[in-house]
Amino acid sequence: MLRVVLASIALYSLAACFGPSSDLTEEGLGKPWLTVDFPAEATAGSTEELLVEIDNPGPGDMSSFTVAFANVAVGGTADSIQPLLRLAPPPEQLGDDQPISSSITSIEPEPLTVGQGGLVFGFGPLPEEETASVSFEVVVPEAGGTYANSVQAYDSQVLDRIDALKLQVEVTD
Repeated sequence: MLRVVLASIALYSLAACFGPSSDLTEEGLGKPWLTVDFPAEATAGSTEELLVEIDNPGPGDMSSFTVAFANVAVGGTADSIQPLLRLAPPPEQLGDDQPISSSITSIEPEPLTVGQGGLVFGFGPLPEEETASVSFEVVVPEAGGTYANSVQAYDSQVLDRIDALKLQVEVTD
């Protein structure tokens, strides 16, 4: 019996070592690694740099990549978390360009596309084993409190090649 248990454990361990990786898609493409640099505390009304870095570890190039921001909700807490980056109004007419969120004063490099409330930005290719940096100048809200957004980076053509982080800041008056 002990031999069967030990053999089962060894087999399970071996499968864990060589089984599917959470860093790869089902097609075997590498998911990006995302890092975000932004102050944990900021003064109300100030402008701060948000640096987003996307690393493509491969395998596989990305023909284009997207950086997107979304609102977050924190369940089970009494605290009210507001979005750091607010949605822009929709374009005035069908076919017009989507305006960028008023929470962002500049983006470097300039995105090729802007979508979904002015918080989804498309960029060019990201070859395997390369890193891209995108800098956003963010206007911090005027009122004190806790603010947050989700930040996602993904392959614009293979949507399960994605990484995401929570961006949170305490705004002081």
